[in-house]
Amino acid sequence: MDTKKKKIAAGIVILFVLGAIGALVFLFLPRQAEKPKAEDEKIETIIPQPPAAQLPPHPGTIIVRDRGNKVTREAPAEAAPIEERYVFYKEGKEVPYGGDYDKVIPIIEVEITPRDKKGVIVAFPAVQADKIEIKSYGPDKKLLRTAVTDLTVTTPDPVTTPPK
Repeated sequence: MDTKKKKIAAGIVILFVLGAIGALVFLFLPRQAEKPKAEDEKIETIIPQPPAAQLPPHPGTIIVRDRGNKVTREAPAEAAPIEERYVFYKEGKEVPYGGDYDKVIPIIEVEITPRDKKGVIVAFPAVQADKIEIKSYGPDKKLLRTAVTDLTVTTPDPVTTPPK
């Protein structure tokens, strides 16, 4: 290679190295914090979280009955999130915590029932569990809510003919 071509090659290498250094500096330089977007501010103001001090006192424990494993235990209410300690109502309908509500009932007991495809109660955790039903009860064994989780996994039908 003659000297002119060597100088051009060296110049290209130097430009490449300087470009790489510039890119690294750009990536690792501290940036100014972005101002929160107006949409984010709206979300925070739309959903005010009432302090736990405004809630009625909880009896202190939640009885958890696992019908699959035939186990009953008591859990401290403070260990559960507020949404799992109380049920919130507005005009007789359940509403999420953090919204407007006119009635709050503490959850005293939770009953967990895992079932297989035939509806038979199975031990949990179990591969054969198809659905899990969770019932929450208040004072005097009043049913507050029922939630059913479907654990079935559906897979698409196999393709019998490959695309052309």
